Amino acid sequence: MNETRNSTSHLPASFVKRYAKLDQKLTLLLDDLKKHPDVFLNKSPGEGKWSALQTMYHLMIAEKKSHEYIAKKLSFEPTLKKVGVATWGRATMIKSYLSAPLKVKAPAAVGDQVIPNDLTFWEIAKPWKENRAELLTYLHNMPKEYVNKEIYKHPVGGRLGINGMLTFFETHFDRHKKQIYRALES
Repeated sequence: MNETRNSTSHLPASFVKRYAKLDQKLTLLLDDLKKHPDVFLNKSPGEGKWSALQTMYHLMIAEKKSHEYIAKKLSFEPTLKKVGVATWGRATMIKSYLSAPLKVKAPAAVGDQVIPNDLTFWEIAKPWKENRAELLTYLHNMPKEYVNKEIYKHPVGGRLGINGMLTFFETHFDRHKKQIYRALES
């Protein structure tokens, strides 16, 4: 990941560290999966279940849509609430929700309707890494007044700040990483 920091960045070092840790998880996953042929990574573990590549695509699209949401939201200089206890509670709820061993239907924008059946590893891996780098750059260049505001909206959990969005990304990634490996084991 390109960790070049804009000298005018107001992004707390703790957020940058969390982002770097999340990106390291992605790098390790991609390094592990790139050794497998696409035909293997495209194999569904069962009726109505995503292949490893479909799960990766879902993760990539969810993060990309998150970035698009923030960019659109901040493009018109909205009035946003400051991150507070309620924001923390929503992030904790999302973490608990995604950590539970329950089957959760993905929102339409990142679900079955938009996930192709036949994918290649590199058509997901390359844009995913690029999306991650672009989002980090965007966050570094974001005006200071938005750093501790509820700039992100999770479809289930509601309004979150950057830290809450990172909690979602981490928990979502960890949940689906297990799903990816289950698909490979089948």
